[in-house]
Amino acid sequence: MKTFKYILLLISVSLLYACSKDENDLYKEERSSLLSSTQIGIYQNGKALLLFDKQTHQYYCNPSQKLFRIQDAQGKQYTALQLNALPSGQERTDGKVEGNMGIKLDGITQLYILQSDEQFVWLWSDDTCIGFILPNIGLSGL
Repeated sequence: MKTFKYILLLISVSLLYACSKDENDLYKEERSSLLSSTQIGIYQNGKALLLFDKQTHQYYCNPSQKLFRIQDAQGKQYTALQLNALPSGQERTDGKVEGNMGIKLDGITQLYILQSDEQFVWLWSDDTCIGFILPNIGLSGL
């Protein structure tokens, strides 16, 4: 009978531990991959969808309009991130990516600041597993 109690206790503790994992742990590897990069761009599932190339692209940022854009030198091809609000501290926001460079991401929800420094801001959404690395131009208050 004692053995049965110990087995039952061991099973209960194992189940409790398995159920208590933080949801954010699901994306730890993807977030780490994003944080290990300093290349401006759009990332999904830890992999780059579009990277800014200063030889062929221009970067446009208008924090008052909550708009961040990568475009070709002629301005004909672009991809733009439009946020509903600028995230700050623990605040989160939603947004979408539009343009004519083959990337369209609607419904980016719960986007938050994963990290920021003097040069870059890393934004991340656990809901969509999408991240952005943006220059910290005009965003230093975030």
